[in-house]
Amino acid sequence: MAYRQQAKTCFDYVWSYEANYSQNSSYNPNTSQYNYNTFHYSQNTSQYNYNTFHYSQNTSQYNYNTFHYSQNISQYNYNTFHYSQNTSQYIYNTFHYSQNTSQYIYNTFHYSQNTSQYNYNTFHYSQNTSQYNYNTFHYSQNTSQYNYNTFHYSQNTSQYIYNTFHYSQNTSQYNYNTFHYSQNTSQYNYNTFHYSQNTSQYNYNTFHYSQNTSQYNYNTFHYSQNTSQYIYNTFHYSQNTSQYNYNTFHYSQNTSQYIYNTFHYSQNTSQYNYNTFHYSQNTSQYNYNTFHYSQNTSQYIYNTFHYSQNTSQYNYNTFHYSQNTSQYNYNTFHYSQNTSQYIYNTFYYSQNTSQYNYNTFYYSQNTSQYK
Repeated sequence: MAYRQQAKTCFDYVWSYEANYSQNSSYNPNTSQYNYNTFHYSQNTSQYNYNTFHYSQNTSQYNYNTFHYSQNISQYNYNTFHYSQNTSQYIYNTFHYSQNTSQYIYNTFHYSQNTSQYNYNTFHYSQNTSQYNYNTFHYSQNTSQYNYNTFHYSQNTSQYIYNTFHYSQNTSQYNYNTFHYSQNTSQYNYNTFHYSQNTSQYNYNTFHYSQNTSQYNYNTFHYSQNTSQYIYNTFHYSQNTSQYNYNTFHYSQNTSQYIYNTFHYSQNTSQYNYNTFHYSQNTSQYNYNTFHYSQNTSQYIYNTFHYSQNTSQYNYNTFHYSQNTSQYNYNTFHYSQNTSQYIYNTFYYSQNTSQYNYNTFYYSQNTSQYK
């Protein structure tokens, strides 16, 4: 309404001179300034147009402004342009408002030749869709940096989205971050990506949380070309099922090693499970270990497996303990391809009956002996 009242005041002034168009220009030799203004009003289209131009040779500045208002479509448009040769700066701003669509749009552009910087910002708001959009872009030739940010909010869908991107040619780094939140689904999502050409490293992280399902998910990935290492970790927790899951994977090309670990815990069943796997190409060894514990059954189970291609040996061990029956069981198995020998040992102990049992079995293919 302020624009409308201002435009109408200008119109009343021009109408008092019985005209619907006016223009005036002036030049001042002392200040070396040019001024040019135009005003136009049309009763048929119900449009107001007002333009101003200013130039100063002393300051080497240009200023240009336009204002447009239309009563039929209920739109306001306002644009400003500024240029200064001394500071070598360009500034351009636009504002648009429509009562019919209930939209606001505001854009700014700034460029400086001295600092070699670009800045561009946009803002958009719609009352009908209840959406906000805000974007910023910045570039600097001196620092060779790019920055881009976006923000979006919707009242109807109750969603927030925020994204940031950064790139630096000097440090050769990329950074990208995204954040998303939805009130309807009660979900959070956060992702980060980082890459550095100098260190040749990749880092990627994801986090997800849902209030409805009460679940947490967190994943990390790391890769380094210099050390030739891969690392991948996952974590999951659910409040409904009361379960924890954690997994890690590591691989190194330099040492040629694989490592994989898993951990699982359930509060409902009161069970723990832990597994590890290791393989080395240099030593040609495999190692696999499992551990299980249950509070309900009060049982412990531990298993180990080892294999070596160089020595051609297999080793397998199992251990079992039960608090309810008070029993211990321990078994070992060994096999060697070089000596062609099998060895199997079993051990049993019961606290209730106070009994011990120990058995060994030996067989050699070379001598064909049993013990």
